[in-house]
Amino acid sequence: MSTLEIAKLTGKSHDNVLRDARKMLEELGFGGGLSFEGSYLSAQNKALPCFNLPKDLTYTLVSGYSVQMRHRIVTRWMELGEQKPASAPGIHEQARAAQSCAVHLHPPGCWSTLPQPAPEAGAA
Repeated sequence: MSTLEIAKLTGKSHDNVLRDARKMLEELGFGGGLSFEGSYLSAQNKALPCFNLPKDLTYTLVSGYSVQMRHRIVTRWMELGEQKPASAPGIHEQARAAQSCAVHLHPPGCWSTLPQPAPEAGAA
């Protein structure tokens, strides 16, 4: 869940939620939280930071908030859990997509070889 959605659900300002998330991630040993960093476009079309937190860290973050705020977050996670993705890609499709992104993001010669997905079962 993004810190933007957490701010909306809790009624807190995004700046405060972002501050709380940074503090929590640092205290838990995630450093600056780089693996969770994201960005969004503001109304002024400016890229601003946010965090995209997994369920456990979202719960950890909001456990310090009021009961009403925690309840809104838990309810939202339950709603998200009930939604079924239209078609979730398999691990091989995910690997191919990541490989494709890597080729487009890094010029030729940047990596000598790209990781290859394991052959699918029954493939010759």
